[in-house]
Amino acid sequence: MAHGHVDTRKYSVWHAITYVPVSRERAEERGFNQAERLAATVSSHTQIPLLHLLERKRHSAKQSFKTRSARMQDMESLFAAKRGAVEQFLLANQRKERQYVLRLLLVDDIYTTGSTIQACSEALQIACPDGIDIYALTWARS
Repeated sequence: MAHGHVDTRKYSVWHAITYVPVSRERAEERGFNQAERLAATVSSHTQIPLLHLLERKRHSAKQSFKTRSARMQDMESLFAAKRGAVEQFLLANQRKERQYVLRLLLVDDIYTTGSTIQACSEALQIACPDGIDIYALTWARS
């Protein structure tokens, strides 16, 4: 390590960064996933690993056109943790008698009601039986 250089991974607030996945239809419509791009930028600037930990189980209509109750209902079972990816993340951060809880940064493009972040967080919590702290970062709030 060069003199004066700080290894940010050692002092990082988060163990990894992930993002809200979009459906194939939405990716084709937009040409990219805004949340994934934001997560990749944060990852490259902080040297915190970017992991693809979530999958969208089905396409859903844009949340911005729905009422709060319709959004909450639509989010049920919309996301799932990618089993192999989550297991690798847990193994990579495994410590004997771990004294800390794993911390994950979840990135989404827009925060409206929090239903998307909540649904993704629930899927990740189920996949991490020893517990995980999830923090959210969004580009905008509507």
